Amino acid sequence: MQTQYQYVTPPLEIIQQCEVESNFNMTDSASLLNYARQLEQNIDECNKGIERIKQWAKDNG
Repeated sequence: MQTQYQYVTPPLEIIQQCEVESNFNMTDSASLLNYARQLEQNIDECNKGIERIKQWAKDNG
């Protein structure tokens, strides 16, 4: 008898890197505020991705 290992990885759509726009044009306080809000949205999306990975691991563990 020989043990075979099967490696299972999460779907690619839940392990993508979070993107940060680096060429944002900050010319005044309002644009800085908009950039900060965009970064907060990116963080929220990344956190959702982490939760999806945790759920996937729990379902497939």
